[in-house]
Order: sequence, then C-alpha cells, then structure tokens
Amino acid sequence: MARWARVSTMCVGLFTAATGAAAVSGPPVQAVTVQVWALGDAARCLNGESAATAARDVVAAGNAPVMMLGDLVAPTGSVSEFANCFDPVWGALKPRMKPTPGNHEYNTTNAAGYYGYFDPIAPYYSWSINGWQMYSINSMCEQHGGCGPGSPQYVWLEGRLRADTNICQAAYWHHPRWSQGQFGNIAKMAPLYELLDRYDVELLFAGNDNGDYMRYPPINASGTVDPDGVTEFIAGTGGVIGSYYYTGNAPAPLVRRHGTLGAVLTDLTPTSWSTRFVAEAGSTFTDSASGTCFDGDPPPGDVATPVATVTTPASNARVPSPVSFAGQATDDVGVDRVRIAIRDRATLRWRQPDGTWATTFRQFDATLSARGSASTGWSISMTLPPGSYGVSARAVDTAGKRQDPDAWVTFTV
Repeated sequence: MARWARVSTMCVGLFTAATGAAAVSGPPVQAVTVQVWALGDAARCLNGESAATAARDVVAAGNAPVMMLGDLVAPTGSVSEFANCFDPVWGALKPRMKPTPGNHEYNTTNAAGYYGYFDPIAPYYSWSINGWQMYSINSMCEQHGGCGPGSPQYVWLEGRLRADTNICQAAYWHHPRWSQGQFGNIAKMAPLYELLDRYDVELLFAGNDNGDYMRYPPINASGTVDPDGVTEFIAGTGGVIGSYYYTGNAPAPLVRRHGTLGAVLTDLTPTSWSTRFVAEAGSTFTDSASGTCFDGDPPPGDVATPVATVTTPASNARVPSPVSFAGQATDDVGVDRVRIAIRDRATLRWRQPDGTWATTFRQFDATLSARGSASTGWSISMTLPPGSYGVSARAVDTAGKRQDPDAWVTFTV
C-alpha cells in the first residue's frame, strides 16, 4: 500500500481549551463526513455508587458510533456491575456502542458480564463506516490464544488487513502500545501494533490509563517518530480518574492531560480524518489533529506500484554468513528506498538492529546503486547465525508509494 499522508495538529493549551469524486460538470462534490467517538474506563462501582455521567453527557447527542475502549465497568466487570452500575448511566447509548473489553472485564470468569451484556458479540471483529475499516481488537489476547504471530487473533487481523481494500483504517483496543501513564508502554501489544504499522493503519485508540488523554505523533513499530507510522490516542477519560502517573518513557506524546473526563471525536471522510478532544462541561481543555489516509490518489504521473525483487540469495539456497542480499527495484517515478527485513522461520522473530531477535517487525535500508531512478540495483550484507530464514524486500518510490505485497525469499545459513 502507498503512503503519502500528511498530519497536521493543533493543541489549544494544556489548560485551555462517502466518496468525494469530482462531478462531471458543475461544482465539485464534497466528501461526506461522518463522526465516531472513542473513550474507555467508563465506570468504577466499588460500593454500589453510580457511574460518573460527565463523559456520557459529552457523547449522548446525535447518533455517532461510540468506540468503548475497555474497562467499561470495574472492578470485576460482573453481570451485576453491568446491570446495576454501567447500564443505568450508559445503557441508552448501547445501540451505538462498538466495544472492546479490558482487563477488568476478565476479572469475571470468561468476561461473562461483558459478553452477556453485549450478546451477541465476538472477542474481536471489524466494521465499516464511510470508506473506513474499523478493527475492534481484544488486548486481553492472552485469554484468546495469545498476542503474537500464529495466535488466532494475530492470524485473523493479518488476514483482514491483507484483504482490506479500504483506503482508510483505524483500530482500537484497551492496552496502549505507547503510554507515559501508570503502566508505561505495553510490550504484549507489539506484534499486533507491528501489523497495524505494516499494513498502513492510520489511527489507534486505547484506554487503560484512568483519567488520561494522550496524543502521539505517528510512530512506527520500532517506537520511532515516522510519518508512515500509526497515530495513537489514549482516551481513558470515560468516567474513572485514577492517581496521576508519569513514567517519562519514550516515545513521548505530543499532548498529555490528566483529570479531565470527555471523549475523542473523529471526523472521517473517505480519504482523511480529523480529531478533537471534547471535554466535560466546565473544562476548557481541548486538542485536535488531522491527516490524510495513506492510500490516497497518487501524484500526477505516478501510475505504477514500485517493485523490488530479491536475486541473492536464490530461493531455498544455502549460503554462508555474512549473507549478501541483492536485487533490483523499478518504478515509473523513481525508486527512493528498498527496505528489507529478516525473519527467523523457527521462532517467527525479526532481526533487530543490535543483532537480537524480537516479535517487532524491523526493516533495514539497503544501499541503492541509482537512487531516484526508474531502475536500480540494491544490496545489503548481514551476519546471521546458522538457521532457516526469510527475507522480505519492499520498494518505496519517490512519491512515498510502497510495494504491496513485499517480495519474499527463504534461505538457509
């Protein structure tokens, strides 16, 4: 898939505030805009008290879907808590909810309260709106076969992402991949986040940090700011305000706010998005951002998708280490980069820059013999221990369009 998105942002103080095709004749047809809400951590009911209503009041008007980002009712997510604490406040919005569970739901065996309340509902699922594909991901994936490559949810998500023909995509789950809140970065989400990054998902919404709102710049799977990365929002602002925590770990969000209830409102067109945080009554805090989807119309003259091939090593070859990788890349507007990744076929882990292996997908830039030209050779050398491996190669053209699918060759060292 191609990437030539641009993201713009606006923060108004940490303490202040359908397809748009051109008509054949007459004025241009305006892109249809729809809205969705996102919030999590909605209710805590320790002693029979009622859930807070401030965030509910923010999202109550209209008919926009509400992505509920887990921990809808704490501490146990029981049938009685859903019936007696969550439902009296939030129940009227249930037909609009697109939920995902959090850890508190699973404090009840098999999350029986959650699945009973929203019956019928799957542990993870997808839905469409205005040209966007939305993925509700279960970050309690250890309850459903694991979080990593080969697990049921990972296989399902990769299959859906690979088959998805929508230009724009967003995902949401409970545990944030990146956070400076109480629990910091959540490592178990790395494999699923890598899939989002690899398949050009624009947006990710998460909860878990009680009372926190955070907005990150686009971040790639390695944790580096990258215009090709996923833009993550944390909105644990649905009703529960926990103690203030600041872990200070990298990467850092662009905006961080604790103690204000509310929700993230996202405007979606078939080619773009814009968000703003809508705070509870009486608060002047706000924050906004916008961007275009990664797979919009190509620049004029950019017709072809760039293609890289792997000529060395040959498919299923046995080679010595260090391994010399080489191939060709072509494109109509010019090849800007060729990126390769090495995967251990036994462990399903990817080689990292320090020579270790992890579930995080990592790419390395090859050396081009004629960068910017329509045809160029590429090469890179890497030391690998004995084993069976796969190498993927991905060309990127000068307009930012990327090869999809990558070239893939298996070999043995």
